Amino acid sequence: MANQQQTIIDAINTRIETITTDNGYVTNIGENVLVDEAADISDEESPYTRVVDFEDECGINTSVDGIFLYELPIAIEAYITGTTSPKTGREAVFDILEAVGQDPRCSNSIAYIKPVSQSIEVEHAGKKAVKATVWFKIKYQTVAYARTQGEN
Repeated sequence: MANQQQTIIDAINTRIETITTDNGYVTNIGENVLVDEAADISDEESPYTRVVDFEDECGINTSVDGIFLYELPIAIEAYITGTTSPKTGREAVFDILEAVGQDPRCSNSIAYIKPVSQSIEVEHAGKKAVKATVWFKIKYQTVAYARTQGEN
């Protein structure tokens, strides 16, 4: 069985893969969702999206014995070449927010996912590209010291 954190990341990746114009979104950033990729990705892979998870913080829930509560920060990055339009970046940001909002509890595997901030970077230095990033915090719980999923 997968650990809870990996299960959450997999669910978010699956949701991001739905971001295509065929599914009613404005962008096609879900056509190429990179999983476990290094930071150096070629422009030919654009548009692409990846979910980056950071170190999660664990606290022991003293009101319920044997439960750990986690808060996991993640970033969902979309990279689109061939444009330097901030509008394209904003469209990608709102596509990400809409996709995540379709299942904000990841099929009941988390307590919540909430957007924290967003940014749009326009690359110039010889590249025509926009990078849109949305940061989220995810709260979930597991059975204390368990590797597999707990109930939420």
